[in-house]
Amino acid sequence: MASDTNVEASTTSLAPILRLPPEIFSYFLDHVPASQLQRTALALHQVFPDARVTEEYLWRYVTVRKGEQLVPLWHAARRRRERVEREGMRARVGGFVMESWRGDADILNNTLRCLPDIPVLCLNMGTNFAPEHLAEMFQTHRPTMQRLELRFKPYVEQASYYQFLKGSYFDTAIEMLTQRWPESPTFTRLAIIQEIPPRTKRPAPTFSAGTTASTADASTAVSTVASTAASTVPSSQGSPVILPDSLNADVAALDLGSDEEVPAEPVAPVVEPRGYTGHGPFEYLGDKLAWARPKTFAQPIVFFDIKCIARFGAAPAARHLTHLRLRVPSRDVVSLLLAPPGSTYFPSLTYLDISTTNVRLDGILSAMLRQYEQVEHLVMDRVNLFGFQAKDKGAELCRNLGGLIPSAGLARGKDRERAIAMWDVADRTRAAIAQAEAVARANHGGGGGGGGLRREETPIEEASRQAREAAEERERQLNLARARRGHRSAGMATFSLRNSNLRRSSVSAAGSSAAAAGVILGPPDRLYLILPPLPALRTISVGGEARLSAIQAREWNAEFHAGWREGLAKVAGWAAHIGERYERARRKADEWAVQELRATESANAAGKGKGKAVLKVPTARPPTDIRLYRYPLPGESATPLAGPTPSDPTAGLVQIDPEGSTYLAIYKDRQADAELYANDNSNPPPCVLCTVPDCEGPPRRGDEGGKVDGRGGMDGIHAEGCGHMVGRRTWGWEGM
Repeated sequence: MASDTNVEASTTSLAPILRLPPEIFSYFLDHVPASQLQRTALALHQVFPDARVTEEYLWRYVTVRKGEQLVPLWHAARRRRERVEREGMRARVGGFVMESWRGDADILNNTLRCLPDIPVLCLNMGTNFAPEHLAEMFQTHRPTMQRLELRFKPYVEQASYYQFLKGSYFDTAIEMLTQRWPESPTFTRLAIIQEIPPRTKRPAPTFSAGTTASTADASTAVSTVASTAASTVPSSQGSPVILPDSLNADVAALDLGSDEEVPAEPVAPVVEPRGYTGHGPFEYLGDKLAWARPKTFAQPIVFFDIKCIARFGAAPAARHLTHLRLRVPSRDVVSLLLAPPGSTYFPSLTYLDISTTNVRLDGILSAMLRQYEQVEHLVMDRVNLFGFQAKDKGAELCRNLGGLIPSAGLARGKDRERAIAMWDVADRTRAAIAQAEAVARANHGGGGGGGGLRREETPIEEASRQAREAAEERERQLNLARARRGHRSAGMATFSLRNSNLRRSSVSAAGSSAAAAGVILGPPDRLYLILPPLPALRTISVGGEARLSAIQAREWNAEFHAGWREGLAKVAGWAAHIGERYERARRKADEWAVQELRATESANAAGKGKGKAVLKVPTARPPTDIRLYRYPLPGESATPLAGPTPSDPTAGLVQIDPEGSTYLAIYKDRQADAELYANDNSNPPPCVLCTVPDCEGPPRRGDEGGKVDGRGGMDGIHAEGCGHMVGRRTWGWEGM
């Protein structure tokens, strides 16, 4: 009886905050940011041991901030997996973040094997992380994977065997994703980042007196609050609970599992690196050999054969990727992203970040924009897009960039029309050859007995034979004229520019098979026209080209949108031209149908009377199968259209049946929106241009031979709604 009284007295003596139900703590934890959720849940668990904080919050976002935390975390994850399998409950981890650049890679793989269902995986890989470890990690497909971020930092202070002599690179990890991972609709985000190589000269850290004083005041305030809380918060036994000075994730890992103690294991001491000194790997050479001592040495690289990224782009695992961040300093990545004809890389891409790579404002950028037609956000920070000419010609180059983006859609529509023309010629050639072979077999079968009568030629066959004979006669006359040529002077041209039309070269090549088979193709019966697509790009970031003032940034932005309006006017003009061709072709087809109907009626009327009917039909038959297509709008899914053959080039387009010129209204609306933004900025910009970088870049060698540092300029104000803001919401902790 006395013991019950003591228990009731101790319970009533607890502070009211210690008697809160667990649902209150769960409500508080739901509003904690993802980066601080694990520490906050652990702090509540330690300060309020009787609060029964749900274990779900401790495992929702597992974070490793020190390499020493991997061993206790592995034991806790193993016990948790055994308990889940024994009790048959469902427990998942919302994300795993490896913030430390150090740690045992084998222990990390063992830990991840205990956590198979991880939708978000972010890894920092330093010098102790081998390509074999990463290949082992991705050897088994993770069906629940949604986002994968890999950051590489293999730089060392001294040359070692592994980085310089073994010749092992991280290409094997990308190849493992290409070969082992199947198509997954949930896997939509991938980031492959190689950190900037270290520099020999580091910028000196700057500290202000105000910052130092505020930091000291903050630390003093935190210590005061911690000491006050430790003296006032009682535990369940009535003794105060001491708040920890720093809530590390290694303590969290020890407390995540059961109450059993984890046996202490010897951990190898970790030596903090001294940083890159720039003296190279031969510091043991004496002063007499100082002339032979290299001052620097080449740092190890991450990808030896960067084409592995292109092979991954064509793999099934990359089919549903919508966000791709690919940062490989000073490497040519854009040319690898261009797929050869007949194949496609990253077909669902809408966000592309290729910062710190090498990109130039030339044809290769236009080719990339033509291929990735669905990209809405393009980030190109520190890529040297303007080739060290940004200071003198930055505004002019921005105007060229603004006009290049809409013009890429114009070229895309023309390329599709050429592909359709080649497909039409090839299809008609196959049909003509098949018909000629059928006629030859019929003639051979009719005269096989020796006494059979020869079949009378139809008017179409007679016209084809006459055209073939005329072509043969014309070729014979040309050969005869060439044979009669005498001495040719040096000033006489040996070729003709009339036969070098690039637009007709592909069609002529497609029709060469018909000429080789001796088949004369008639006029085409199909005419498929493609409206040029409007630019889908909404943001573009070219930070790091030059340090700009506010006035210069506004000038670059104005010139960019001026070029955008010029390119948009070209697209609208070509769309109007396509519309005129479509209407003209429809009128000719209708006139042909009327004339053919009248000729048939006249022949029928004349056949009833005396004499022979004369059928008068126009000699040139226009196309009668006329169709108009457009590209799908952003957010619109176009179902593949069923064509005459499985390789129909119109697949993925949207066929429209216009009435009047309503299909041109969208081009006029886009032009009006661009003009409204240019006049009084009352309308949002058609494409947001940001000139403030969001990352550091590699040092480059300028035109005059001097090195251009890729740092600085990151303290500017970003444009509202730019691609950097989209990237921050996609990657890192904000994307959780």
